Amino acid sequence: MANLLKILRSLVILIIFASIAFLSFYLILAAVVVAGLIGVFRHYFGKKKKEIFAARPKGCTSGKGFTSGEIIDLPK
Repeated sequence: MANLLKILRSLVILIIFASIAFLSFYLILAAVVVAGLIGVFRHYFGKKKKEIFAARPKGCTSGKGFTSGEIIDLPK
């Protein structure tokens, strides 16, 4: 009878550890999926920044300004 209780106790402990490992694996997998979905959502539905600067070059009358890049004013 003592051997049967020892075997049952070992089986219960083994089942508990196996279920903890199983659930933690799927919890980590679910966190990765959620993080990926948040990244996709932010990529496609995030706020779009306008890349137009307020400054306009001399002689520019179009009003669009610079669309990209850094403006460096060099003395002549």
